[in-house]
Amino acid sequence: MRTGGRCKRRFNTIGHRAEVTSLAARYQLPAVYPYRQFAELGGLLSYGFDRLDNWRRAAGYVDRILKGEKPADRSGPSGDQI
Repeated sequence: MRTGGRCKRRFNTIGHRAEVTSLAARYQLPAVYPYRQFAELGGLLSYGFDRLDNWRRAAGYVDRILKGEKPADRSGPSGDQI
């Protein structure tokens, strides 16, 4: 059993996600990926933020600021969103 493997992200892995997940599966390497799309292609799991949800929340914050709310007065995310 091999342990201690690590892949530094020096290239665009999201563009090659099908190849990356298939190689990890072929060589039976457990891998944790940064984005959900890798897990949807058969990767073991992804652990990271939801990019689409971040954009939605950002749009809501911008809307509230444009309506006059001060950025310092806005509330942060609730505990279940972290």
